Amino acid sequence: MINSTPRFAMAGDGSNRAAYQTMTTSLRRTHKVYTEYYDKAARAFEKNRIAEANNLISRAIAEDRHQPPFYALAGFIYLKQNHHGDAERYFRAALSLQGTYQPAIRGLGMMNYRKQNYAAAIENMRQAVQIFPGDVAAQRLLGLSYYRTGNYRAAISPLQTVAQASPKNKTIHGILGQCYESVNDQRSAYEQYKLQIQAAPESDAGRLAAARVQAWKPRFEPEQTKKK
Repeated sequence: MINSTPRFAMAGDGSNRAAYQTMTTSLRRTHKVYTEYYDKAARAFEKNRIAEANNLISRAIAEDRHQPPFYALAGFIYLKQNHHGDAERYFRAALSLQGTYQPAIRGLGMMNYRKQNYAAAIENMRQAVQIFPGDVAAQRLLGLSYYRTGNYRAAISPLQTVAQASPKNKTIHGILGQCYESVNDQRSAYEQYKLQIQAAPESDAGRLAAARVQAWKPRFEPEQTKKK
């Protein structure tokens, strides 16, 4: 059987050395573009040095046009400047290279939320959290988009994810309280309003929560009410 196997001509020493060297050279060049431009652009963006970030990411894209993170970061830079058309163009460029690149999908969702296109934001953020359920920012905007459209029941699950990840958030418990109240779950609403008072009692959400807790406390905590 072995002797009957067709033979083929070997290129070089048969080790595919040339192809390997080409691949490693390409990887080294890509790594250099990341370290010299992309990483620096990301740090500049985090520090709100927008012009610097824009210049660096433009150079990264000029050096390597096949990296989804480069286009996604450019999209976030333009989104930061409220240049929605440019932001969308770069987010979609990232997705043309990798259709499930989650940061670009989240970026489109953020853009649509800012434009008050909540139906599109919901579609984007549902896809984003399906890919990466641990993305709290995507969960937050998904929940808020449902909340803005009056779909309070659907808003509860993603907003609960945010509340669990960030229990000291200054608004999330009040919004959750309103969602629970809107679906006639007053007990859960009451608990969220109490948390809102702890998180930010002097805010508008805190004052609304305090009014609700004061009105409902005799029903949900009668023993505490009697002690007073």
